[in-house]
Amino acid sequence: MMGEAVVASVNTFRIVSTVISVLFMLAVIEFIRRNRLKERYAILWLGAGAVLVVLSVWGALLVEVTRGLGFDVPLNALSLVILFFLIVIVFHFSIAISMESERTKRLAQEVALLKERLQRVAPDDRPEGEK
Repeated sequence: MMGEAVVASVNTFRIVSTVISVLFMLAVIEFIRRNRLKERYAILWLGAGAVLVVLSVWGALLVEVTRGLGFDVPLNALSLVILFFLIVIVFHFSIAISMESERTKRLAQEVALLKERLQRVAPDDRPEGEK
């Protein structure tokens, strides 16, 4: 009787985790469709969701990954996989933010140079708010 409860609990967990993973991937696709998420960033999220779907649906693979990582409990291995994806995503966004910060700095410098050049060429032609 106890074994049946464990099997039912594992099956419920697999179903719930699969549904949540699929809903997450659909949400990412919807954000892309509404132009609220760029495709280059969505690839990581879709990849993470796909791995979670595969591990949720294919329980034997999760057991093999658990053994391969040296864990006794599949949930611990799944937590490590999720943590790995989160670290990769955070690192990726750190790189993207650094690049955008440098780009913003460069653009601000270019705007300042253009304003100075415009002021030298036509000092009295500036808009009323900038005088």
